[in-house]
Amino acid sequence: MSDMADNVEPKNTIRITRQGKIRYWVNFALEFFEKNPEDALMLYTPPGSLVMPRLITVVEIIKREYMKILDISSSLSGLHQYNRLGYVEDAERGDDEERLQPYMKITLSRRALPGSADQSVTYQTPAMRRLSRTTKARMRKRQKGEAGQEMGSGNN
Repeated sequence: MSDMADNVEPKNTIRITRQGKIRYWVNFALEFFEKNPEDALMLYTPPGSLVMPRLITVVEIIKREYMKILDISSSLSGLHQYNRLGYVEDAERGDDEERLQPYMKITLSRRALPGSADQSVTYQTPAMRRLSRTTKARMRKRQKGEAGQEMGSGNN
């Protein structure tokens, strides 16, 4: 994942902080996937911050809201998720003790990303949206109606 996550353009990233608004990040992500269906979006925490739980919350909300806006006539697959947890040395620490600063990066994508064999990355498969029986029945009825109209228009 180092190739795919580290090469994400700055416009394709969201930095999660304590001060930011979750609603803003979620709306940005949903608009991003609507405008850029082929691109990946990376959400990350700065090293040493204590906002990893907030990052995970934001990602779960994005995935849930994304499932709600899926068009039932197209793919009902959610977002692919790639997680990376890492550490950076704190160079400013004055004593002999090495201090590691944790960070987390989560990359979301509408399609599976190549090069995901990196051992430091975990992968979560996309959720599948389930349709209710009534929605499935409506879709079948609509398809039958469209097929009947096409056949009827050919006879005129």
